[in-house]
Amino acid sequence: MAKNTPKTLTVILLLALAALSVAAVLIPEAEYSATGGEPGAETPPAEEVPPDTETPLPDDAGDAGDAAPPVEPFSPIPPEPSAVYAYTQTLWAEGGVELNAVHNSSSGCYMVVTHAGKEGALNTGGVRTVTVLKLLPDGTISALKHLAGGENYFDSSVTSEGLAVVTGGSDKCYIGVLSEELTDEFVTEMPVATGGKLFSLSEGFLLFLTAGEGTNAYKLRDGVIVSSASIMGGSVAAVYDFYSYYLLTVKGIQGYSVVKLSPELSPVTTVTVPEKELLSITPLPSEEKQLYLIVERGAQGVEILKTDLKEEIERVGVGLAERAEAYMNGENIMLLLHSESTRLYMVDYRLNFTSSTALKGKVERIYDCISYDGGYKLLYSDGEALTLLRIDRDGKTVSGNFGSFPGNAALIDSDGSETVFYTDGESLKIIGV
Repeated sequence: MAKNTPKTLTVILLLALAALSVAAVLIPEAEYSATGGEPGAETPPAEEVPPDTETPLPDDAGDAGDAAPPVEPFSPIPPEPSAVYAYTQTLWAEGGVELNAVHNSSSGCYMVVTHAGKEGALNTGGVRTVTVLKLLPDGTISALKHLAGGENYFDSSVTSEGLAVVTGGSDKCYIGVLSEELTDEFVTEMPVATGGKLFSLSEGFLLFLTAGEGTNAYKLRDGVIVSSASIMGGSVAAVYDFYSYYLLTVKGIQGYSVVKLSPELSPVTTVTVPEKELLSITPLPSEEKQLYLIVERGAQGVEILKTDLKEEIERVGVGLAERAEAYMNGENIMLLLHSESTRLYMVDYRLNFTSSTALKGKVERIYDCISYDGGYKLLYSDGEALTLLRIDRDGKTVSGNFGSFPGNAALIDSDGSETVFYTDGESLKIIGV
């Protein structure tokens, strides 16, 4: 055996040199076109990969954290016929469906829900997921998108860039911006938070993320953070875009504040009102200076005041209430004061009371209030039944009842056509009124 060792080594060396020569020929081919040769060459590749064996990843794959659960291709869901309503529609998911929000826009109606479905349209294999669905005027669900990233819904808003949805996960937050037909989703990762709030701007949007007692503000445009700042603790209730500045209302535990921010999100002025609950604020048109109507509740009851945030111009008391809501539609203010019963007040912007009506039965929870023709459409529950109340500008009311239900609800009005959404057990019910 020892006599043959040199020959064996020689053979091994020759084979190694041959392998290196082959590698030297193959390596430069990485610089050539996808056909395996130089551009224009007709030499076929050594091995052809079937086109369906791999799915190319999107450019931003991996930027959004956890990917959305894989699902089957979505087929539009037609509405169910109804002898009473224009249509009815039902979505079911094992374990239940949480109705997070409903948005009506020029491109359609969008529903945001959270669920962990295992079959049907909302099948995510039992993984808790935030999903957006598009509803056509005839009641057809035409598109669906399971969002990548967080499994907890925080907020959503129709913005100049598309429908934006903020979700939270265990270690990050995610902002998904969706196209009209829900075919595309651009996702931006954000720091972890316990809550988030979105407000649309003329360009882009503002995002407020709350963690602990602090709140951070972010201004985003095309998925890029263009400015950020830390603001006072509390819950941001409303934002108004005055182009040269942003006006924020912040609800705290011991009162509320009105904060003016520069376009770069640095505080300009802050007005703090202690020991009062802010119900609503709206800017009023004025030739001389910017005025605001504020509805607040304190020890003296519910009051409406007109102010320029420097001095008080006028104040009117409404009455005592255990709790209250206020809505403004550009023409008047509707106030709902709750004590043993609920009383409705209509007040014009000159602070004149135009009507007062006692509502039949109690109003335990208000789900939506939409303005129309100087009046309002109010969707509320008395603790048992869901009621749609139409209130004209003179305070006259007409109501319709949808029976008992145990979940959340929402209302949209598109050119006079009303659609009611509510959760019932493991189903989401949609009714075209």
